[in-house]
Amino acid sequence: MNGGMNINSVPDHAEFSIDIRTTTMVDHEKILVKLSKELGDEVVLETLVDLKPVYTENNDPFAQMVYDICGIDRSDIEYPKSLPYLTDGSVLQKLYNGAPTIILGPGQPEMAHQTDEFCYIQKLEESVNIYKEIILKWRK
Repeated sequence: MNGGMNINSVPDHAEFSIDIRTTTMVDHEKILVKLSKELGDEVVLETLVDLKPVYTENNDPFAQMVYDICGIDRSDIEYPKSLPYLTDGSVLQKLYNGAPTIILGPGQPEMAHQTDEFCYIQKLEESVNIYKEIILKWRK
């Protein structure tokens, strides 16, 4: 949020940014209409980036194979099916004609974009083994 010259004066304008990360269950246009109504006529909304979420059906053969390789129990309701990340996958999936896409990488999600972000070497090594197994199994 930004506005005004100093803390003790009424600003001539104010602006703020909203970062909304959606799933396939949300219509972006409906969000904009709802925000416009809620914020009123004096507020101008400008969309900077509007990308569809990365999505692959759970029963897709590629997804099933990756779940098996990663040891993911598909019946586990605790396992997240969607996450609030922005990745190149949202652009690449479209370019690759909707190819099955799974966001899969090492590291702790809570560390992403932190000033002290890091990834354990062991996690990097595990990911190399997982990627190798995916490539070898999928190419058959």
